[in-house]
Amino acid sequence: MTALDIRRPAAPAHTDAALAIRPGQVMWDEYQMAALDQLGLKDASNADRAVFLHQCQRTGLDPFSRQIYMIGRPEKQRDGSWRTKYTIQTGIDGFRVNRARAERLAGVRGTLGRAVWYDHEGNEFKVWVRREPPAACEITYTVRDASGETPYTSVLQFAEYVQLKDGRPVAQWASKPAHMLEKCTEADVYRKAFPQDFAGVILDDAMPPADDAPAGQNGGRVTAADIRGRTRPQVRAEIVRDPTDASPAGEPHTPDAAAPPTPPADPAGEAQDEPDARPPAKASTGQVGIIQSHWKRLGYDDRDPDSRAERLAFTARAAGLEELATTSDLTQEQAAQVRTLLEQCKDRAGVIERLYAGTPEGGSDG
Repeated sequence: MTALDIRRPAAPAHTDAALAIRPGQVMWDEYQMAALDQLGLKDASNADRAVFLHQCQRTGLDPFSRQIYMIGRPEKQRDGSWRTKYTIQTGIDGFRVNRARAERLAGVRGTLGRAVWYDHEGNEFKVWVRREPPAACEITYTVRDASGETPYTSVLQFAEYVQLKDGRPVAQWASKPAHMLEKCTEADVYRKAFPQDFAGVILDDAMPPADDAPAGQNGGRVTAADIRGRTRPQVRAEIVRDPTDASPAGEPHTPDAAAPPTPPADPAGEAQDEPDARPPAKASTGQVGIIQSHWKRLGYDDRDPDSRAERLAFTARAAGLEELATTSDLTQEQAAQVRTLLEQCKDRAGVIERLYAGTPEGGSDG
């Protein structure tokens, strides 16, 4: 028996249960298959199910107790078609069960240190009591064996792990941001200490939410559409208000309200042409250059697709647009609004906060 065999439990505990995975089992039996169908894997291929069985056997986690599960997410292919990609995930309790088993089988003892929190200025906190999310979380897990101690440390940033849906944190990421970031950090440090035992298993809280739109939109990854949240009509009122607007207090500035009305239909039912209608002036080269310089100041990389998506999401939201292909498509007024908000952002984390926080810091509330 090799060291690898020792660290790989043959099957989850409670093998006398009706759905328990048996030692040496190579495929799900008919009762287990029926149970998997009820757990949402009815359309999974036999190959996907076989991989799932292997992961259950290797980690020793019970899929029918929801210690480990497989989630299907739409994924776009290079040819433009969509297919379902299955990801094996587990909750933090499953990670802790796996950690205890890995320690026991490796003959070591582990100690999990307390979380250390950081704000955006790099200040450390033993306890996070602020209302806003922490900037980062640090946890050290120390493994002790006969040869001594080996510390493993993970530091995760909130802006890189927060799950967004419609441009805002989802579920407990909105109500318990520190707690969620702590769980992700704890799971990450276990993975560093026992990479073989946690290989291929992802913490569910670290996965972006599944897209509930029909196939053909977005898969499980956060993209510009996710961050932008397919901007709702009221987003302009939430983000910015023109300080020169003379409208009553509490009412958002809506410059497009004064746009020429749709020409009335002629007797034949066809719309009249509007020869004098002129589109708003496009943003100048200087305005676009200033916006780009702010993005560089905030640490955004033009070569990173996710970075570009985040920039366009912020720009579109600040300008009150639903879609934006490039900054050059902005009008002069919209470019001025975007510049004003970027000047208020001190770092990339500030951009993320303004994407979901509603009225930006320093902005007008009317």
